[in-house]
Amino acid sequence: MEFNISTYIEHLSKELIQAFESASNFSHPCAIGSGKENSVRKQLEALLPYGYGVGSGFVIDTYGGISKQSDIIIYEKEFTSRFVINGTDEYAHYSCENVVAVGEVKSKASTQEIEDTINKLKKIKELQREKPKELGVYRNFLSRNSMQGTDSDTFDPIHKETDQIFTFLLAQKLPPIKTIYKSLKKICGDKRYLYPNMFVSLEGDIFMFRDSKNLQMSAMNSIGLTHIKRKPALSLFISTLCNFAHSARTVRLNHWLYVKDNQEVFDCIESIPLGENYQYLFGSSPEDFERLVFSSSLKA
Repeated sequence: MEFNISTYIEHLSKELIQAFESASNFSHPCAIGSGKENSVRKQLEALLPYGYGVGSGFVIDTYGGISKQSDIIIYEKEFTSRFVINGTDEYAHYSCENVVAVGEVKSKASTQEIEDTINKLKKIKELQREKPKELGVYRNFLSRNSMQGTDSDTFDPIHKETDQIFTFLLAQKLPPIKTIYKSLKKICGDKRYLYPNMFVSLEGDIFMFRDSKNLQMSAMNSIGLTHIKRKPALSLFISTLCNFAHSARTVRLNHWLYVKDNQEVFDCIESIPLGENYQYLFGSSPEDFERLVFSSSLKA
């Protein structure tokens, strides 16, 4: 039996539409939302490169920043600092250095829902990854090691689209392009680096940014917002998301900055020298070592 990727993606799109419609039959709004979000998370994880997980919850930074609750959070499974509250995955908190993309899921997105979504995703873009002290240092996603480039390679999420968190809205139906444009200008103004990257409708409507010739992954280097009609829309969305993940950059995660408390200096209660070479480490005699022990503090 011959395998056709386009047919496979189209089948997944139909499954998602059916899941949206099935979830809409629930009477409670929370149940409706949860049904749609779970379907999208399941399908996305199956399509993304190995090493990425798909969850929901909040994204945090080391400066006290925190997003609003997000439907879709795509993160590095191996490296992420992930804090689960009361064993509930829906309220997990993810370190922003390890999050590659964040999205919202809606049925028929109204003007108010578009504005709410843009505002939520704007907070994601405003989170601050800890910038390296050295110029030219960055890390590719799914890589353990940081890279040292030239000064022009310096990590800069304000001016480089690959250094941002990719944000998107996935809906069954979207409003006209003018509604989305007005909402972008109302909430983000001229700060294009805060704009979401994509608006995708499972019915085939896609809103992305473009330059004079090609589609762009963000508004930063674009000349305008454009409306594309394509079925299945999911194929272009997945392709764009995977291309972004492949080229996206982040920084090394400093776990300590997430788990530390406000006390950076610790009293040294007691230490014991290992071996008989204490004189080279602590002084010329055991007495010198004891004086050091009882008068010192350790700094984190």
